[in-house]
Amino acid sequence: MPEDACAPFWHSCSCRRVPHILGGFERWGILSTRRVPLDVERSAIKLKFSVPESAVDMDDMTGFNDKPVKIENLPSSTMQSYTQYKSVETSHRGDDKEFRYSGTTGFTSKLGVSGTKK
Repeated sequence: MPEDACAPFWHSCSCRRVPHILGGFERWGILSTRRVPLDVERSAIKLKFSVPESAVDMDDMTGFNDKPVKIENLPSSTMQSYTQYKSVETSHRGDDKEFRYSGTTGFTSKLGVSGTKK
């Protein structure tokens, strides 16, 4: 099946699953869930991604011997083996909310799914 054909189905599933995947995420106050274009720029030392109302700019956090900081063995199956970043800026500008943060930390995670639509 072409990726475009299943995208609405997977989007619907992921919007329902996000609070469960990250455990407690619903307390953070999800601003919205909708299908929008996602722009991603990644280099050896930087990660940027944005959607129409929000943007994230992060630098790799380096540790011993200038290697990336890797997080392992947390007590959640969805939070395994990820790279820690330091936030350059996280921003959002919507119709009713606007914010900008810097100097925090961030991470990326990957969700693998499989199955069939019934």
